[in-house]
Amino acid sequence: MNAPVWKWKAVGLVICCLLARPGRVAAADSRVLYAPDVVGVERVFMIALSLPVEAAEVAVTVPAAVETFDRTRLPARSQTRKFYFRALKRAAAVATQP
Repeated sequence: MNAPVWKWKAVGLVICCLLARPGRVAAADSRVLYAPDVVGVERVFMIALSLPVEAAEVAVTVPAAVETFDRTRLPARSQTRKFYFRALKRAAAVATQP
């Protein structure tokens, strides 16, 4: 069974928000359990999502300024899925709505 599209896009949305705003970032969705306040260049960071244990693998896409290097492996033992990233360089400024 394929996961709904929101599950695939949730991580990408959070990463874009983090990189677009160098200051504090509020969770865009209640399914985001943890996202860092600040992402520094060459720093490792984690994003944790609340997903059903039976949910399929989540496809993660990131901007060129970020690399994905680890994640919770399936089968998951809890509803918390963790994704680990490294910021490679400062991201270009992105216009965001208030």
